[in-house]
Amino acid sequence: MTPTDQVLTEQLRTGHPGACEALLRRFQDKVMRTAYGYTGNQSDAEDIFQDTFAEVIRSIGTFRGESELGTWIYRITIRKAQEHHRRKQRKWMFSWFSDSEDESADPADPDGHTPESLYIGHEDLENVRQAVNRLPDLQRQAITLFYFNDLPYQEVAAVMETSVSSVESLLFRARRNLKKTLERPNEEVSV
Repeated sequence: MTPTDQVLTEQLRTGHPGACEALLRRFQDKVMRTAYGYTGNQSDAEDIFQDTFAEVIRSIGTFRGESELGTWIYRITIRKAQEHHRRKQRKWMFSWFSDSEDESADPADPDGHTPESLYIGHEDLENVRQAVNRLPDLQRQAITLFYFNDLPYQEVAAVMETSVSSVESLLFRARRNLKKTLERPNEEVSV
């Protein structure tokens, strides 16, 4: 029998045996889809997944239950994805100024993709992933939650701590920007 969010939260707080496993079973797919939707990279998504669940376990005592447990976990996942992205960008930027010559790192590709790995799968899917990554942060969050996780507008709004009309507007602008980016890949996207 699957415990309710309230029961699971209390079990996590008290260190109940099996509570962490129950948490993982309930949310692992959603967290991985969110992380992968945000990064488009399996390795990065796994790092974000681990960071997210470590933060959930560490911070469960601060969860007040004002939102659904899943909504709180989505927020943590998005925050961890943003932190991961910033760290990678900083690391990539500083690699340009490094004195060491690391032949394995290509500064033109901060994700470490090889030309072959970019070709594996559908080229169109890769183009869409790259276009999503070029979106402004809030638009990327809305697209990831709505399309990659199939969340309804209300839940996307709860996760993003905004109104449903703001989510609708973000999704409208994101779809418009994606269309423009896919048609003219060298043009800048608008906020």
